[in-house]
Amino acid sequence: MIRFIFLFMVLFTAAVNAGGNMDDRLKKQFTEAIETGDILSLCRNRESWCIPFFAFGGDWFWETVSCREWKLQKSKINNNWRIVDPNGIRRARGDSAHGLDEFFRGHPISLDENYRLEGNRFYRYSGTNGETVVLIHGWNVRSYYVSRMAVFLQSKGYNVLNYDYATSELDIAGHARQFLELYRAENIQGKVHFVTHSMGALVIRYVLASMTEQECRQIDSVIMMGPPNGGSGLAVIGKPGFVRKYNRSLGDMAPGSPALKIPRPVYYPPVGIIAASNDGKVSFKSTTLPDDIPFQRTTVRSNHPDLRFPKITGEAILRFFNRKVFF
Repeated sequence: MIRFIFLFMVLFTAAVNAGGNMDDRLKKQFTEAIETGDILSLCRNRESWCIPFFAFGGDWFWETVSCREWKLQKSKINNNWRIVDPNGIRRARGDSAHGLDEFFRGHPISLDENYRLEGNRFYRYSGTNGETVVLIHGWNVRSYYVSRMAVFLQSKGYNVLNYDYATSELDIAGHARQFLELYRAENIQGKVHFVTHSMGALVIRYVLASMTEQECRQIDSVIMMGPPNGGSGLAVIGKPGFVRKYNRSLGDMAPGSPALKIPRPVYYPPVGIIAASNDGKVSFKSTTLPDDIPFQRTTVRSNHPDLRFPKITGEAILRFFNRKVFF
């Protein structure tokens, strides 16, 4: 029995240590949200599965930061977190430090929450160097999918606009029209860079085709990660009419689709393409831009979804921003 208790304590201690400590920046964000009163709206304006309920566990399982009787708690075993009000009721929860950071920004804290939001919008990350990066995610995901890239680029000084849209509701040309209307309303000053993932590349190509020369020349670079410029074989399932009725963009990416014949803009900014060595969805050949449009290309060791992570493509993106080449 004593051996069992000893073994349990050893394993529990190891699990607690594996959970890690809470980031000081997150503690500061929590305190500021309490002091400004923003915590109430941050907890209220959620689409997450957080049912207000009494919080159990206390300091035994949770690292706790307190401010005016509110508590921010991070699990000592894993990355789960929760925010508890002065009455001991859980008002928000999540399962990653990144999600908590997004919570304090007023952004979706998970892809699941993001899916339940209607409409399109920009999520903002303020930088310091006067240049703006616009992120456009790909098919069947939402802006949270590339939010780690947004945080990374902000940390390098860039203002970031992370575009959020429901990909199945319009065809690709329709998404481009919707994006351009919102983009023009931003009246962005200074250099602009676009970073797209998958279908986002087709959206920006349609956008460029509708821009004025002045608007195109303001764009300092366009980076396409895993772009299906020549289509994706997997997209053929979106061609039948009964599928297109519920998902209007997927069939546009089928090889040979008329939607892939995108008009050339009056001016093409420098384009960099990042292909994945083990993509599985878009072939290396399909990442190529048509009609002899000039571009630079590099290949990274990755699959298609992981191209969005800064640890995979972040440094290549920064090099292209600065040099217009990857090497």
